Amino acid sequence: MSNFFQLEAGYMVIALFFLTITAFVTTREFMPKGLFKKVFPAVFLFFVIAIGIHHYMTIERMKTVQKAFHNNEVIICESKDRVKMARTVLIEKKNNWRVENFMFVSDDYSRGFHSARCVVDIHSKKD
Repeated sequence: MSNFFQLEAGYMVIALFFLTITAFVTTREFMPKGLFKKVFPAVFLFFVIAIGIHHYMTIERMKTVQKAFHNNEVIICESKDRVKMARTVLIEKKNNWRVENFMFVSDDYSRGFHSARCVVDIHSKKD
């Protein structure tokens, strides 16, 4: 469950912001009576479904990335560590990378990369 909050916290904050705006607007005196009871649950349900689908897709991508890593394929992870350096890091098993709790870590690199922010390099697939 902590993985869910770690991955979706930003989206949950955005949803909370929009729900707050929805509640504020639908409870104004110039709006029709009962609008809050009709609109707020619909907006809430939309965000629950959207965040749920996003989480499911992210978990599936993480599984795909980890499976490809264990099959010795190259993984591309985004790096926001330094702006002047490359924006991506290529991760390969042969370069002493390993997976620990959905994180790619290496003793040769100063930080780890979450597998949710990685994709399989399509050029590395063996035909």
